[in-house]
Amino acid sequence: MVKIGIQKRSAETVVVYCDESSHNAHRYFVVGGVFFGSASADVDQNVNQIEQRLQAVKDKYGIKGAVKWEKVPSQEGKFLEGYKVFLTEFLESKQACFKCLIVDTYEHPLGNQKLWGGDPLVGYLKFYCVFLSDGILSRFKNYFFDIRIDQFQFRPDCDHKLLEQTIVRRFIKKSKPEARFEYATVMPLDHRQHNLLQLADLLVGGIAFVWHGGMQRVSARAITRMKLIELIQAKRKVDLSKPTAWAPNWFNIWLLKPSDK
Repeated sequence: MVKIGIQKRSAETVVVYCDESSHNAHRYFVVGGVFFGSASADVDQNVNQIEQRLQAVKDKYGIKGAVKWEKVPSQEGKFLEGYKVFLTEFLESKQACFKCLIVDTYEHPLGNQKLWGGDPLVGYLKFYCVFLSDGILSRFKNYFFDIRIDQFQFRPDCDHKLLEQTIVRRFIKKSKPEARFEYATVMPLDHRQHNLLQLADLLVGGIAFVWHGGMQRVSARAITRMKLIELIQAKRKVDLSKPTAWAPNWFNIWLLKPSDK
């Protein structure tokens, strides 16, 4: 009898912290993630180190609770400086990467009546699946994927486990990776307890702000937000108003096209 060895999961892991923005009443739906590679055995240790560095920034600048795009301070001062330093921890990292998918819901509505009966939650998970499977898993086919997402109002028939299953099925079908027992897990987390999810919220929210015309606004709140956008663009040498070409270890903006679905 010939024994066929199938690895349970890869010895290397890509950890992805995901968030989304503008899934209601806005033109552009944005889903994105901060991700980095790690030896599978060292994931928890590496995550804890990053979490502690981000928490130290919040403690230094007196930021209580969660860092979020919707909570960006509306005036200069210690708190806004803390937001800048919090972002800079990622922007100056050579290991951490970012990618997002922008969906023009005028062209690709979340509540597509023809394709999925007008159910926006199905559309939400569909685009989340495309982002993760095609946008990240397909780029690192030999890794295991530890995907951590912000909690959402799922239903029993439409939840994070369904997202996990559809991501893996699409990945296997389209990318044809080496056979393994496990390719990815999806875990919902409370963003209030995870600084990496807060970082993802800040980056995704910033891109949604730009794509919805935020750089043309004149309010005090918009002006301080622009300072964070300018910081991201200067540190990563990217124009957040435009799609980018794929580049590993960088900052990637992907605008969905009909052929991508």
